[in-house]
Amino acid sequence: FVPLSVRYQDNFNVIHRKIFCRKVGRSHSLSRILRLSVMTRNLRAYRNFWCDTFHAFGRDCRIKSTSRCCSQPLHGTANNRAKLDVDHNARIRSEFSKQAADGFDTHWQERNVTSGELLSTWILARIPLETTSRILDVATGTGMNARAMATRVQSVTGIDTTAAMLNQAKEQSARDGLQNTAWDLGNAEQLPYKDNTFDVVTCRLAIHHFVNPIIHVREMCRVVKPGGWVSLIDLTGPDDIEICARYNQLERLRDCTHTEALSINALVSLLHNGFTEHAGHDDVAIGEGLEQRRRLDAIEISSQDVFRNAMNLQTWMDFTHTSWRHQAMIKQALEDELQGGLCTGMDPFWTSDPSGERSLHFYHKYVVVNARKPMENTSI
Repeated sequence: FVPLSVRYQDNFNVIHRKIFCRKVGRSHSLSRILRLSVMTRNLRAYRNFWCDTFHAFGRDCRIKSTSRCCSQPLHGTANNRAKLDVDHNARIRSEFSKQAADGFDTHWQERNVTSGELLSTWILARIPLETTSRILDVATGTGMNARAMATRVQSVTGIDTTAAMLNQAKEQSARDGLQNTAWDLGNAEQLPYKDNTFDVVTCRLAIHHFVNPIIHVREMCRVVKPGGWVSLIDLTGPDDIEICARYNQLERLRDCTHTEALSINALVSLLHNGFTEHAGHDDVAIGEGLEQRRRLDAIEISSQDVFRNAMNLQTWMDFTHTSWRHQAMIKQALEDELQGGLCTGMDPFWTSDPSGERSLHFYHKYVVVNARKPMENTSI
């Protein structure tokens, strides 16, 4: 295994030097050199595969994060930030349009070992809903969360940037006979609603797809009423920085729209900073803890227990049409952990069916973090 990769990389370097010296001279770029030879392209593919496999999600990884794991805006020029957001939003629309065509809701049930009904019940029990509540569900997708809430509240509005997902939300809502739902096509970075409109704003399993989530959270904080709640339901990454980096690297190998699964403390900080920045105040650092209810500068924040959702690895990867190369890297990383290798943060485990065939599974950890908007007569 190791000699093979070394041999391919050595051959690549030798051929590269020959082409560089004899055919194009020193003024040409590496990309130009690589296009001169089919052999060079093949060797490059081998080299990248083995190097990526060896370094998988650690020090020498070639696949870089497009996000910044924090609650602060990205640095750089406004044009660069705008281009990054536009490109990523286009990628999200493309990928989730494909998932909608494949039957998003059906595949969601297939890749979850835990029943969708159990997970939905767990989530709804942790969102502060009342029968008179007007709800906004941001990045609603096919409206799974919005439709579940609609049976408990006055009205629910779902907004998403992918038309194909919204079409499924509308169709399923009609089949369910729901009369109190509305579906809007729009961008969560600029919500098309007035200030102080909704009693509760939710965002389910979308924060880890946002390049710069503080922008989206700030918008959620703007449109929720004073005394209302913003609820983030999302994957949570490990608290350990190195393990969290490995975890997110594997998630990105599987799904190019994944940016960063934040730790619980980072999600709490994201909500707090969303409210303070919306009100024109500086960021405030947040303390640690899972089970807690706090009031910080008149902003009440509660973080709940973690739901461990068992996932079938192969079904999870197949749904996003993950390349064979990335599938091999993800599977190898999880198998290595089971044999005492580096921790991935996914808690992998094997299961066997009645015939004795084994399949690899892992856990997604979900958390619900709520923040209450201060009343207008309360100074922050």
